[in-house]
Amino acid sequence: MAIQASGRATFNKVIDGVSSTFSLVPTYGNQIMSKDPVSYTPNFETNNNIITPTLKILGIGDTSNQIKGACTWSVVCGGKTLTNGTDYTVETSGSYRLKIIKNLPSSALVTCVYKWTHPTTGQTIDFTASLPIPVAENAGTMIMALITPKSTDRFQTKAGGDQWLDFEGAMIRGGSEDTTNVTYKWQVFDPSVGNFLEFDSKGQIVVPSGKTTALPTGTVLAKFGENNKTISISDKAVINVGSIKLTVRDTDSQSSTSGKEAVAVKGLIDDTDPIDLELSQPKGPNVVAGGGNPMRFDISQGNYEWTDKDYIGKKLGFYRLTAAGAKDSTFVPSASDFGSNNEWAVANNEVSRSYTTSVTGTEANRTVQIKYSHLIANAVQTTFQGFLDY
Repeated sequence: MAIQASGRATFNKVIDGVSSTFSLVPTYGNQIMSKDPVSYTPNFETNNNIITPTLKILGIGDTSNQIKGACTWSVVCGGKTLTNGTDYTVETSGSYRLKIIKNLPSSALVTCVYKWTHPTTGQTIDFTASLPIPVAENAGTMIMALITPKSTDRFQTKAGGDQWLDFEGAMIRGGSEDTTNVTYKWQVFDPSVGNFLEFDSKGQIVVPSGKTTALPTGTVLAKFGENNKTISISDKAVINVGSIKLTVRDTDSQSSTSGKEAVAVKGLIDDTDPIDLELSQPKGPNVVAGGGNPMRFDISQGNYEWTDKDYIGKKLGFYRLTAAGAKDSTFVPSASDFGSNNEWAVANNEVSRSYTTSVTGTEANRTVQIKYSHLIANAVQTTFQGFLDY
């Protein structure tokens, strides 16, 4: 199914209700402590537990992470409030994350408060999210599961490109990893089903009978390493905020935990900036009889402006709107109006063009000439709707 981003040369401001999701996603969801000798897995002093705040607001026209400034954090461990700068640090720019830099003596509760301001009304709202970090003692006669990201747990795709994140699973016994006779099973959370879904041998999700899913079916969403110990997960497996689940099983018949299983869950964030399509009018919106003015397609994601090559494999197009805002079925211009070689195709009351490695999205290739004859005859204003398909 084509993915589409759209924009108009003219638009109205609409103030409406909003809904929100505020979550805290850690690098490590728990810590395992062994007492003899004392050791921690993972060791937060060498592998900091980075906690990322993510605020998604629906209804404001901006689906990117709304954390734009400093948060107020607190970390309570065993009834004691830990110290900023000693036990943890807080970023004052970028993603405004918290980093736990010391090992935890007991389970901790991390709380984050962020004051958000509505971009239109100016109303401020305090959002609060809490995240428990369990610390479990491993005496050696029990097993635990652990998921470690190879690089990051945040998807940030550009120009519709694919992105894969790598994770490694482990079965922990005592203070070290046990790799003898261990099986690893991975699952992904589907918000529409409300449960974790399994993967088949091809890395495609298995949807329970009678259920529908918001995740793409028939598409490879996961790739596995040897013995399924590692997983590469596709950005298409996450809708804003998601998670993967690892189940490890001890299959060593000589082990005291033979046949036992342990589970770990890892949160994922899709922090991709939304695609913004602007129909620019370099010489203004006024067109005189017999004349014309250029209209250019410009695409950006956050602070990133698409390069000429980013348009490869994409299609840009536009159509005329009636005074009522509907697609105008009487708009049938000649393809020669937009280039002597019919670079832009006209079909279904739309004007469109596709881009290839030999025809990239240069500024000239993204610009059309809007002529006086393209405007609605009995109206002063004419609005064109642009679209991006890929």
